Formats: sequence, structure tokens, C-alpha cells
Amino acid sequence: MDSLAFYVAQRDRHTLETFRARLARDYWGAAGEKAADLTIDLASSIEEGLKLLETAKRNGRRYKVAILGVLMPENAGPRAPHMDGFGLAKELRSFDGCDAVVYTGPDEGDGMRRVKEKLARQAEHLPPRYFLEKEEGEGWAKQVHWRVGSIVHGDRIWERFGRVFGAPTRGSGSASYSGSASYSGSIGTTQDATLELASLKVDVGCHWDQLDARLQLLLATRFEVTEPTPQGRDVYLR
Repeated sequence: MDSLAFYVAQRDRHTLETFRARLARDYWGAAGEKAADLTIDLASSIEEGLKLLETAKRNGRRYKVAILGVLMPENAGPRAPHMDGFGLAKELRSFDGCDAVVYTGPDEGDGMRRVKEKLARQAEHLPPRYFLEKEEGEGWAKQVHWRVGSIVHGDRIWERFGRVFGAPTRGSGSASYSGSASYSGSIGTTQDATLELASLKVDVGCHWDQLDARLQLLLATRFEVTEPTPQGRDVYLR
């Protein structure tokens, strides 16, 4: 991948740095599946978040994933009265600024229920593709990072699968993927298709455990994926 951008808004600075370190570790590099140009924008307040989004909009930047804490502090200054994490999501929607949002919210009491209700009420004003993760226990940031990986790797594999075999449109029960709506299954030359297939098999084997269950079902129509070994998973064409 040539470029990749993430947007992270969390009220805790330590959490922000945790996400920065994990995203940089997994997605920065010069070749292969790493991004040659990686952007990680971090905000610990609504004010910071809005400034970053204004810059992104001005520069035509589109984030692959936005990680938004729904309990970002409200009344965060004159530019953001009564705005929370959902307000940042609305700003993203206003310029189609991301492929997907991962919301993080509290699990105690009825906090998660209220978050889900708010998501339902404001759905038409928010990015349409989203996931909700609980801020629960010491490992919640790791779970969010796993979700980010399922989006990044899943979208890439979905698109590559479509180029090789053709894929159903997003309206056919595959709404969790943000690639092109339909594919012809034609790459070009036979040699190109052979190379793409070989690369796709490696990609699937490396990232199988991070893929959405629906994508795994789709891939299983064409591939047999073995149980993991110390060397990884083998992938065979059916």
C-alpha cells in the first residue's frame, strides 16, 4: 500500500500513545504490505480533533480508520460547544473523510446501551460503516487494534479477491467491506492473474485470524485454509 492514514481521538493521552505505537509498528514501512506514507493523527480533545479534520479536509486526506472515544469531553471550548466523539464523527461524514469508524465506549452500567441508542438516532449524520468496542479491562486497546487490522487487511483482501475471481456487490450481504461495489474478475494477462493469485494466497494465510467471519466464508468458497502451524497457515486453491 502506498499511503495509509489513521485518525485517533481519545481523552486519555496514554491511550493515544498506545495506539500510535501499535499502528506505527504494524503499518509503517517501505514495501510489501507496509505503508510507504503513513499518517497517524492524534487528538485528546475536541478542539484538537476539529483542527486535524479541518487540515485533512483542506488537504484531501481520507482516513482508512477513525478510532473515536464517544466520551470525549463536551463543552471543549468556544469552537466546539456541547460536542462529543459523535460530533467528530459528524465532521468526518461531512467530507466523506474515512472508510470506517471504530467507536470506543464505556461498558459499566447502561453506558453501552445509551451509546447504541445515540448511534441509532444519529445514523444518517454519521459515517455509515462503523464498529463498536467496549472500553473494558486492560486488553480493550488490543481488541480495538485487532478490529483496525480486520478492516485494513480485510478491505485489501476483499479487493484482491474481486480482481481475481469477481466478488458480490456490497448490497449482497457484504456491507462490512469498503472496496469497489462490483468486480469483473479480470486482471489482464494470465501471468498477471497467476501472480495476483499467488500473492493473494499468501495474504490470506498471513491475516486469516484478523478477517471478518463473512469474508472468511467468502474466501472459503475458493480456498482451503489449513490450521495454524509454527510456520503459519497454508492456503490451497479448491
